[in-house]
Amino acid sequence: MPKTANLTVIKNEEANGLPERVTLTNEELESPLSGTNKKFLKTFLDHDCQKLSNSVLLFATKEYSTFSFLDENRDVDSRKVANLKQSFRDNGYKFNPIFVNEKLNIIDGQHRFRAIVESNQVLYFFIMPGWNAKDVRTLNINLSEWKDIDFLKSYAKDKNNDQRSDYARLYRFHQIYDFNLTTTIMIVKGRGQSSVGEGKMKLRQGSLAVSTKDIDRATAFIEKLEDFINYHPKGWKSQSFVRSFSIMQMTPGYNHERMVEKLQDYPDAVLREAKTLHIKDYLTILENMYNRNLSRNSKIRCSFLGKLSELTS
Repeated sequence: MPKTANLTVIKNEEANGLPERVTLTNEELESPLSGTNKKFLKTFLDHDCQKLSNSVLLFATKEYSTFSFLDENRDVDSRKVANLKQSFRDNGYKFNPIFVNEKLNIIDGQHRFRAIVESNQVLYFFIMPGWNAKDVRTLNINLSEWKDIDFLKSYAKDKNNDQRSDYARLYRFHQIYDFNLTTTIMIVKGRGQSSVGEGKMKLRQGSLAVSTKDIDRATAFIEKLEDFINYHPKGWKSQSFVRSFSIMQMTPGYNHERMVEKLQDYPDAVLREAKTLHIKDYLTILENMYNRNLSRNSKIRCSFLGKLSELTS
């Protein structure tokens, strides 16, 4: 492969979306890389790469061991790698560069990188000097390629994230109880639609605050929720049931010990077999079960259920 030419890159003012800096400093060129062969960047670019553009830092190589992954990036999905390799075989290998920083840490394209390595194809890559884990997340917010769990893991690992401990708390809680992440956020940060939407937005932005008090309160909530496992085995972890139970337990006069007694004495056949129900149906079943054989003064009335009835009548 031909050696690269002059490493000084001229910024193309007309190119839309280029980073502010498209040149490499002498310090960056002479710094050791993170890959297994521990080369210096200038040595690697001079001897193992072909420079493909004079307006951006675009190169090509087959010296794969020089590149490395960021811990804060999302986990590599072997199925996605396999699908990419199959696409290479079926449709041919197309020019699709990955993005790396001056240390050759992969910023975007780690699945493509794995597929390229395992297929022994030429690796095309852009160097984005100064980019880090924050830029990985920003890039994927814009591309909508990351899932919420990818952002959660990344922020929880990022030592430069001021709220790393908050994300680590949420991630541990999510791993322990294994609800889907939207339901986990609902349990930890509030059960209203607006609260969940705001929580998910803050999650991606890196500004979601999760205190130990939030976790303690959420843990106590789940301990009550787990009393329904034997009576609603297929759907007790569903988002609609979690929201319904949250509404139910905030109903004036609700007593959870009484609810558990009613579950044991009058198990509901619909709950036992259903995977999930609408909130209105859940609240109707729970309210009727709770109120069974109670005096008029002891019965509860879920005001939210009344509002739902008005909206659907």
